[in-house]
Amino acid sequence: MNELIIETIHKYEKPGDFTHAEVTDEMIANAEAILNIKLPEQHITFLKMYGHGGIGGLEVMGFGLTGRMIFVDATLDYREDDLPENLVVIENVDEWLT
Repeated sequence: MNELIIETIHKYEKPGDFTHAEVTDEMIANAEAILNIKLPEQHITFLKMYGHGGIGGLEVMGFGLTGRMIFVDATLDYREDDLPENLVVIENVDEWLT
């Protein structure tokens, strides 16, 4: 993951900004199997380092403390509305997705 992103998170992160859920390779493989896609390495690194959350109004979807696959749920929901199969939802900004 980009060092500038990591440095920025460490500089501005406050308690509760991220779940810091323990994310295993098995959890990643399960998410990839459900979505039928290979996740980008940078997203996997984020998931393993931070779980789910964000700073400065940006919230990157990931894994909740209970292991809930928030980004998988969102992706499957948007696929019902014709989100292309090669995309994964990592942020929901109302009518805009990233």
